[in-house]
Amino acid sequence: MKTPRFTTVKTICLALLLLLVPVGQALAGDIYVDEDCSLQNAVRAANEEAMVAPLNSCEAGIAADGIAQVDENGADLPPGSDKITIRIAGTDEGIITLDGALDVTTHIVIDGSGYVIEGDGNQIFDVTAGSLTVSNLTMNGGWSDDNGGAITVDGASVKLVNSVVRGSGARELGGAIYAVDSDLTIIESAVSGNATGVLTKPEAPAETSADDSSAGTSQVVDVEVIEASVQAESVDEVAEASSEEPITWDTSGGGIYFNGADNRLTIDRSGLDTNVSLNHGGGLYIAAGSATITNSTFSGNAAGGEGGALYNAGDSELTHVTVVFNSAADVGGIVNLASLELYNSIVADNAGGDCSGTLNALIGNLIRDLSCSHDGLSDDPMLLLLGGAPAYYVPQDGSPAIDAASADHCLANDQRGISRDAATCDIGAAEYEQGVFGFQIQSALAVLTPGSGGSGASPEGDADIDDEAEEAIEVLPAPIPSNCPDLPGHIRIAGHTNGSNVNCRHLGYSGLGSQILVDGGALHAVNIFGWVAKPISACFQHHSGAIVLLDTAKSPREIVPLRTSTEFGWQCAQVDRIGTVVLMPPEFFTSGLIPEPIWSLSECTVTTVDILNLRAQPRADSEVLANVLNDVTMTAEAHANRFYRVNYYGIVGWLSMDYLSFAGACV
Repeated sequence: MKTPRFTTVKTICLALLLLLVPVGQALAGDIYVDEDCSLQNAVRAANEEAMVAPLNSCEAGIAADGIAQVDENGADLPPGSDKITIRIAGTDEGIITLDGALDVTTHIVIDGSGYVIEGDGNQIFDVTAGSLTVSNLTMNGGWSDDNGGAITVDGASVKLVNSVVRGSGARELGGAIYAVDSDLTIIESAVSGNATGVLTKPEAPAETSADDSSAGTSQVVDVEVIEASVQAESVDEVAEASSEEPITWDTSGGGIYFNGADNRLTIDRSGLDTNVSLNHGGGLYIAAGSATITNSTFSGNAAGGEGGALYNAGDSELTHVTVVFNSAADVGGIVNLASLELYNSIVADNAGGDCSGTLNALIGNLIRDLSCSHDGLSDDPMLLLLGGAPAYYVPQDGSPAIDAASADHCLANDQRGISRDAATCDIGAAEYEQGVFGFQIQSALAVLTPGSGGSGASPEGDADIDDEAEEAIEVLPAPIPSNCPDLPGHIRIAGHTNGSNVNCRHLGYSGLGSQILVDGGALHAVNIFGWVAKPISACFQHHSGAIVLLDTAKSPREIVPLRTSTEFGWQCAQVDRIGTVVLMPPEFFTSGLIPEPIWSLSECTVTTVDILNLRAQPRADSEVLANVLNDVTMTAEAHANRFYRVNYYGIVGWLSMDYLSFAGACV
């Protein structure tokens, strides 16, 4: 795919389409979006075939004359299509921000010239008649309170060429695109980072004016911080206090939802990645109709039900497709309930399984877990992820996918447009190029989901750190003063000069004095005795965990969770009384051995760095209440072991801290 180029040049000089096609095949009308003609008015002029009030500043669209038309690439266009070209003086950073959906009711062609349409919480296109062809355009930040966060097409047709649909969400079906009784064509394009189950329209920051396009997709939720009467609450108390009901309606098709019994879906040289559905079809849900998917990649998509990459209930044919690193509760790769033919494709490393159902054809493929009755190649495909929009994977040296495809089903070019050898082509969307790639490029999915290693793990999984990595943890930049000279180097006590008379002793399991802590996997412990006049700091050198105090002044001894912060690879907490200070692993606090502590917060804001599940309780296996898009900023009311509680438009839930950025007092 040709990556769209965004520019701040005030005037873009474009060759008129009339010069690119033969006489008699010109588009019906040419309308230019500029400082006088807004995109909204240009679309209205095309729909109404007239100049629109109040300024009459856009050229009128022209009624269909029945003359056949083609675009600049020679593809057929509906007769009478009006072309809208964006060449704006007056946009900021190449972004056009909408204040409402663009309704299409006739045949319209839009050349985006590399610009970005920012939905700003509005659906971007609503196509109810005619056709819409879009090229060289990025559509970002759309939202719908029902279906189709960026695009809805019903009883019409939509074609995307060299375009991107990203960062959009819908309350119900089709996070990016919802197509019903319509033809949908996607060529050299990316559908990335969209979600269903997004409940509420994103709002711009209060201090930002409505026309300030530099806000991008940022969404700020102003919520009141709930003052807690106690410092720590139990999870059960929080669950009882939250009366919000989870999502019970269908939210399938995190990227695309397609339903057209008499229609066709075509996807070629494109990618669907990091889209999320609470139900089925994280990347793509086909409810009915015919689908042809070629030279395309599905990666990093996720579903709460079946089919992380693809859920098929139609008549589909996939050729030279790569389906990797997707996830779902049941089959992260492909789920087939109807008719599906699979040729020369890689389906591997999908969490929950690679494939399910009976395939009508299964030729020249590599399926890693041998599902769907596959009896061919199943070795590690040894893929390298390369950048781009859409991203694609190529086989590296020694991959079993090289030269292993069925020659009868080899396509002429791969996802990038590189020619294939018809007799010895490779399995998957992209061909191997000898000598070009000799190193592993870190997966973009791994960057978005720390700890996954690009393996398609759930965004809420914790990273495992081996002993060698633990030894490499950075020490504190300066020694912490201590009057406990006999402590080992991985334990530090500070604050003895504040009037306290503190002594301490390193403890092993035998001296811990609590079977609950021993059973819970205690990592390190130190006994503090003497007199604590003011809080002192206890720190343990370890990559993770949280600190508790075994209060020896009470009978029976009470386990008191302490607020724990990470400082240069050390886990630290303030201790205000004598007792045994113990570093416990993260899983101890969700084991049920003690009520999980929840700490109230004030002046803490969190921003999502990926699409996240909003969960009913601070656990990765808890019920999902909603999806929260990337780059959403909220006030955090409280935090538990690895989760932060937010009020997301009236729904109180928990977000994993692994995919949040923080500002303010958040520990």
